[in-house]
Amino acid sequence: MKNLIIVGAGGFGREVYCWATQSPSFEKDWNIKGFLDDDRKLLGKKIHGVPVIGTIKEYQITEHDVFTCAIGDPLTKKRVCEYLLGKGGFFGNIIHPSVVIGGRVNMGQGIILCPHVVLTCDITIGDFVSINLACTVGHDSEVGKWTTVSPNCNIAGGSKLGEGVFFGSNVTILPKAQIGDFSIVGAGSVVLKRVDANKTVFGIPAFEVP
Repeated sequence: MKNLIIVGAGGFGREVYCWATQSPSFEKDWNIKGFLDDDRKLLGKKIHGVPVIGTIKEYQITEHDVFTCAIGDPLTKKRVCEYLLGKGGFFGNIIHPSVVIGGRVNMGQGIILCPHVVLTCDITIGDFVSINLACTVGHDSEVGKWTTVSPNCNIAGGSKLGEGVFFGSNVTILPKAQIGDFSIVGAGSVVLKRVDANKTVFGIPAFEVP
């Protein structure tokens, strides 16, 4: 039996806890050991009855631990996960039972797929991608590692998302659009063709924010 540890005890961490308890693997393959968070005010407190057991840097990994990272900001997620990987940590995938996964969908490690996500077919999802409630990813799309997709986003077929992309809620990406590494697409935006790396865009159609 493995011990699942949720990295991040904020709002998304609480949501991931809920989805994890609804997983078929809960109490079969793993139990939830607790949360890790660098906010020392949370240490020892319980969230949904589960304790915050330590900070990220001070926690001593054991052989039965498996991690999931509930941090939304891609850069912070990357830094934290690389640190834990360097200490020998292993990350599992949390996939809610309501998720629909079609044919030839390739996924890495550390994936979080929240309720009612739909992945159609011929899709690649990189390591440590989080896709929140009711999002769709169309055929032949690629989602780069460290990316965070907020609720109700529609990623149309043939789209290419780079590493560390952040989507606000209700973003729409038109077919074959390309989103550069570590770019941010604001809530409610529509991307027609392309967003360059390290840019923040917003609007319909999405334009660069000064």
